[in-house]
Parts: sequence; structure tokens; C-alpha cells
Amino acid sequence: MPSQILHILFAEDIIKQLRPACAGVSVKKIINLAAQGPDIFYHNQRTTPTAFRFGRLLHRSRYGSVLAALVRHAHELRGQAFEEAAGYILGFATHAVLDRITHPYIVAFAGGCYQCHPFFERILDVCMIKELRDAEIGRIDLPSWFPAEGLPESVRNLLIRALNEVYAGAGQPLLPEELGNAVYDALNFYRWTNPAVAETARVLAFKHDRDENGGRRRLALFHPLEDLPELDYLNKEHKTWHRPFIQGAVSSESFIDLYGKALDKGRIVLETVCACLEGKKDAEALETVLGNGNLNGKIDIPVDGPVLSRKDTGLVHRGPEEHFPLSGILDRMYERMAEVHPEL
Repeated sequence: MPSQILHILFAEDIIKQLRPACAGVSVKKIINLAAQGPDIFYHNQRTTPTAFRFGRLLHRSRYGSVLAALVRHAHELRGQAFEEAAGYILGFATHAVLDRITHPYIVAFAGGCYQCHPFFERILDVCMIKELRDAEIGRIDLPSWFPAEGLPESVRNLLIRALNEVYAGAGQPLLPEELGNAVYDALNFYRWTNPAVAETARVLAFKHDRDENGGRRRLALFHPLEDLPELDYLNKEHKTWHRPFIQGAVSSESFIDLYGKALDKGRIVLETVCACLEGKKDAEALETVLGNGNLNGKIDIPVDGPVLSRKDTGLVHRGPEEHFPLSGILDRMYERMAEVHPEL
């Protein structure tokens, strides 16, 4: 899936085109956090009790049903609470669209080496913020894009209600404390890896990895600030690549092509969201326009289904000629860190 910055740019680009009445400037930061979708639950790895399981549930299935439930229950709110809920719903909807359309590209080009997938997602952030905004990643103060206090109480209650309704019977219900922990951990992760001031955290991550003889390659979770090798990360040359999960399928689309496709689909989804919020359509229309398939680009997996192997899902990584040398680029980041900080 794309990383946090591209999800924000994507939501911003669609909403800028639609200019929905319910997405005022006052809720922009809520939209940015909502655009992270279920990824906030994946960041909930430090504070317990954890809501990590809802990251998996939402990525697997029923995203359209959750979106419909959010809209349905938002109609019970009034004034500022409704405006905040509407902003959250719009941002939340964009996450699924971008994930589904771009994830196969990321899988195909990242390869199977440890931590190369999240590292490539962050390389795409670097490339796309330059492409879309002509901005440098090192100038991005990411925490300033999010509400410092997290989600408003009305939005938290709305999300808890929708998730517990849709995933009833799929395990323990989501507790208010768990959602609070997920948002807290996510915002802390965004502060910790903030491109504008990440050097201290990068040094600490490097030290932890060194102490663990390689450890978890934590530097893959930071946006690369140094110059990257000049490679066609966005496939602007339209070279052919093999689509994962679909036997024999190939594509020559660039990442920019896929982003454009996602914008087209996203406009349709958000137009429907706005119509539902305005009472012009029933919320169930969102289950049709967005759908309930998984967000990963692989075969659909039931909510209570097994964790499938790469063979089961049809994911076969192709030869190294189709991948970028991400492991080597990441190794070089560690070598530079050791050169700059010989005392560690």
C-alpha cells in the first residue's frame, strides 16, 4: 500500500476537484488522518490494549460496508460534529481506492526482500511529492498535517459503532481505549519518522538495529533524505511488468498512470459519498460503488479466513531484473550512517 504522504496528497487532489460543501478548511487535518484508513491500526504496536486486528480486518474485506455504516450513523449528528464526521468519511473513502489500484505495482517492483516493501512505499512518497507538488521530502513537517489532539470524540464514537456493527462476530469488538491507543501510536509514529526532523530518530533506529546485529532494518520506515540512485521508480518509460496475483497478466503502466486511474475512480466514490451525506442516495450505494473486496490487489479473503501463503494468493516474485535494488540502497543508508556516526 502507498505510504502516509501519498494518501494525503491523493485525498487532497480529489477533494480539490470536487470541492464538496462538507469538506471545509476546518476539517482538513481530520481528512488527512482519515486518509490513512486502517493503517493507523497497524501502527498500534506499542500501547495496549491494541486494535491491530482491525487493520487486518479492514484490509481484507467489507470496506464498502464500513463506509456505508459511517454515513448512515453520521446522519444522526448535527453542526460541527456532522462536519467533522463528513470530513473523516471522505478521507477514509479515498484510502481504499488508492490502495487497490496501486498496490500491485508496489508488490511487483519492491520484490520480496525484508523491509523492501515499506521502503519502496516511502521512495514513492519522495518521487510523487516532487512530481505532484514540486516539493522536497526533507521540508515536509508531517505532524503539522494532522490534528494534534487526534480524532474528535464524535468521530471516534462513529468509527467504533460502524466497525463493531460490520465486523460483529469477527472477534472482540473495538473498545474506545483501543481506538485511542491506535490513534496515539499512529500520531507518535508520524512524529518519530517526520522527514523534517527525523535525524535523531534515524540515529536511534540505526543504533537499535546495530545492537541487534541487523535487527528489523528500521531505517526502511523513514523517507530517504539522501540522493537516491537515478532509477525509473515511477516507470515513466512504461516498461512491461508482471502484475502479481493474476497468472500471466502484464502491464506497462507507470505509477503516474495508476495514480490517474485512482483519481478517476476516487471522484466517482466521493461523489457518491457526498450524495449519501446529503440524503440524495441511500448509504448502501457505497457498497456497490466502492465494493467490499480486499485492499491488497489479491484474491478476496473472508474476514475469518486463514492467512494464505504466497502460493495460495498467486504471488510469485519475478526475477531481479524487474525489481529495483532496494536492499542494496537500504544497505548503503546503513553504511552512510556508520560513516557519519562512527561512535555508535
